[in-house]
Amino acid sequence: MEELLKKYWEGTSTEEEKKRLLQLLEKREVRHFQKLKSEFELNAYSSSNSSKEEKFKIILKELHQKISEQKKKEKIRKHRFLYKIAAAVLVIFTIGFVALQNSNSNLPEISETQLTVIENPHQDKMMFFEMEDGSKVKLFPNSKIKYDLGYGNQNRNVKLIGKGYFKVAKNPELPFVVESKDYYTTALGTAFTVDGRSDTIQIQLIEGKIVVNSSDKSKSRFSAIYLSPGEKLIIDEISDRQRHFQPQKSAKVQSTYETSAMEIEKGVEILKFKKENLSEVLRQLSKIYKKKITYNADELEGLTFTGDLYIQDELNHSIQTLCELNELKFTEKANEILIEK
Repeated sequence: MEELLKKYWEGTSTEEEKKRLLQLLEKREVRHFQKLKSEFELNAYSSSNSSKEEKFKIILKELHQKISEQKKKEKIRKHRFLYKIAAAVLVIFTIGFVALQNSNSNLPEISETQLTVIENPHQDKMMFFEMEDGSKVKLFPNSKIKYDLGYGNQNRNVKLIGKGYFKVAKNPELPFVVESKDYYTTALGTAFTVDGRSDTIQIQLIEGKIVVNSSDKSKSRFSAIYLSPGEKLIIDEISDRQRHFQPQKSAKVQSTYETSAMEIEKGVEILKFKKENLSEVLRQLSKIYKKKITYNADELEGLTFTGDLYIQDELNHSIQTLCELNELKFTEKANEILIEK
């Protein structure tokens, strides 16, 4: 029967095959669907037996109703109505299967069919674009995102390969979800970066609030981890460890490196800033890393930075973060970094 349905769906059925399919739907649908039920349960996500039984009974009941209606039609309309029956079989069964998947999986999954793919193929250039919902994305070199046709209406789920920065448009009805290596970062309206280019996945929150979850497929499993502004999560799949860098709330924020709090937490130095002039942030970085940073002071006028910079990161990583947030560009030379608009 599966082959007959497939041929009818493709428009290649003969008149004899159409009649045969109609007979099967009218007289043998119960036995056929018992077979489909077994396959359905084998492939579905785990759930209670009672839950699966109830869902399947609903699907079967709707199918029977369709067939009962068909018997009342005139014979000359059988072939035209067969399309509706075949469509009902496929659509109802698909809806039931998807519903069961969704009810038993607490994390969203992005189908690999009918995906929109945006890729940054450049080796040294950032790509900037805006999503349909107004969310802004900055893709790092050799990175890409994928999302399905339901984005913006049914969901806001994107799959990231590489590294991306996301400035999320607020929409309480549709959380923004980034999947990277089977880990999920969920936000309502915020700005954050996700970097999955190596054996570690690094997630840093710039503003707002996000929650990070592992999935059944994740190599490193953990309960939900919430991040606040300035916090950073590093997931190491090799050692199966998660490092959550959480600045001490009692630390006093200062405006110069000489007196600012260099916090030591889990062996990591953190440089904190709150609405600090960008030129001052760059001055401190230049002193810490002992590298000249050149810029036009007029171009940086009025630009500030709030957040944490991690001293264990390479200088160009911190510079890149600052430039991304302020729509600046930078060029790295042997003994100097040049920043410009």
